[in-house]
Amino acid sequence: VSTLYDTTPGEVWTREAIRSLKESIEEADLSLAGIESVNIHDAIKIGSPDRDQYIENYIKTLEALGEEKVNLVCYNFMPVFDWTRTNLAKLREDGSTVLSYNQSVIDTVDPEELFDTINENAGDLVLPGWEPERIDQIKYLFNEYRTVDNEKLFRNLVYFLKAIMPTCEKYGIKMAIHPDDPSWSVFGLPRIISEKTMLVRMLEAVDNPCNGVTLAPALSRPTIRMTFARSSPRSRDASILRTSATSVSTAITTLMKRRICPRTVRSICSRS
Repeated sequence: VSTLYDTTPGEVWTREAIRSLKESIEEADLSLAGIESVNIHDAIKIGSPDRDQYIENYIKTLEALGEEKVNLVCYNFMPVFDWTRTNLAKLREDGSTVLSYNQSVIDTVDPEELFDTINENAGDLVLPGWEPERIDQIKYLFNEYRTVDNEKLFRNLVYFLKAIMPTCEKYGIKMAIHPDDPSWSVFGLPRIISEKTMLVRMLEAVDNPCNGVTLAPALSRPTIRMTFARSSPRSRDASILRTSATSVSTAITTLMKRRICPRTVRSICSRS
């Protein structure tokens, strides 16, 4: 799984750039299973007057991916920040380093300070969702999100998904939304993909095999109990198989034994 790191949210991806990415991966005897992520412009999340133009750009990118036989896109719908960490190089006892999150740090800094810290610790890496150019828009974006609560953000997600589904169906592209990371509000921003009820609501609002969910068992908030469900409550297999984050592998095994590939995980699960 990879992405085009030199693109910005709202920019149209070209087939040439996608093909170059695929070829560079194939040269290492690997294959491109999917994209994480085609970042969604904040105008779409906010519901700004220009959102349709950015949705059209997104559709053009999906068309380019489809033409290049890339059929899986992991994405998120988190405002401003695609994900949040407070330390990009937390030292472990064995000498290795990991990303980490500390709520007490978030409670004592403002977003601009966090941007500076992240980019200082990133070294030569360009971290998706934390591009340096975003710092110039941080105050503007926070002001724009003042009127966006969870319900409005959810409606804007549904609007976006309904708009892109015809293209996804045409090319067989599976959109797999990533749970919010972390799954609670950061800096007062709304969160809508943080628990099972919201995931099921999203799947029922856009009942389509191309609308799915990314399994992220590392997100260990106790309220997360999901993520396998038939997207249509009217189907014969409408019952929902819910699992805690600590037993995802067991649930996958169970599903495969039952020869079930629920719509919610059709993006990453195939019939045995």
